[in-house]
Amino acid sequence: MEIVIVMLVLSVIVGCVQPAQKPTDKIATVTKLYLDSFKELPNDIEGCSCYFFKDEEASKNKEYLFANSYDSIAYVSVDKKLVRLKLTKTTREPNTFGDSDYSETYSNEDFKITIHVKYKKPAGDESWSTEGDLRITRKDGQSFTTTFVGECGC
Repeated sequence: MEIVIVMLVLSVIVGCVQPAQKPTDKIATVTKLYLDSFKELPNDIEGCSCYFFKDEEASKNKEYLFANSYDSIAYVSVDKKLVRLKLTKTTREPNTFGDSDYSETYSNEDFKITIHVKYKKPAGDESWSTEGDLRITRKDGQSFTTTFVGECGC
């Protein structure tokens, strides 16, 4: 009789246990792509550089949308994480920097950014006011485009 009760209890317990979910059964959550601002420049952004901002107010507050160095490194913030990219294409003449319009593409394993920079006016001895647009595309194909104001200089 004890054996029957033990077997009955075991069959109820085994019947109530659900199989574990496999990782492949989970649905991935995709967040909407957008750019955050960041307040501190990474150490490898130095010397001749460009700094782009969402608008003039963000420029006054040093809330960077995009920063790059003449050495072909760029940064943006995606989902509050600083993302480093490398220059892959430019329409700028070699060894030039400054007072002309140009386009550049930066990328890494997850993102591609294309910027179109328009020269506005001199902002100092070796700096230039700029404006333009920036398009970021994630490897899943989702993209986000925004305009910017900024400054480039040495």
